[in-house]
Amino acid sequence: MRPARTDTVNGEWDRLATPRDRVRRLGGKVLIGLGTAVILISGIAKLADVRAAVAPLEAAGFAGRIGLIAGIELVSAVAFAFPPSRRLGLLLVTGLLGGAVATHMQHMMNPAP
Repeated sequence: MRPARTDTVNGEWDRLATPRDRVRRLGGKVLIGLGTAVILISGIAKLADVRAAVAPLEAAGFAGRIGLIAGIELVSAVAFAFPPSRRLGLLLVTGLLGGAVATHMQHMMNPAP
């Protein structure tokens, strides 16, 4: 009987992992990287006062809190990017995106700009 596959201390798969496991692991890393990049770019765009990112927030009534929202996005993305803090980051990203959906629904905004 083969021993169960487990993660090693540094988070990488051990030698017993199958090629399918490695592909799934790589796919997960790619999706996490894409999600992190999108949220980081969004936060940076808000800090840089890009009109396409700031105008919808001003229309929704968040004119004085754009810097705070950008900071929350950046902290959430950084926490989500690193494995030791990924659970906290996932919680923060989920709350951030849930708030965005709720704001769009409340103001009857088009979710796809």
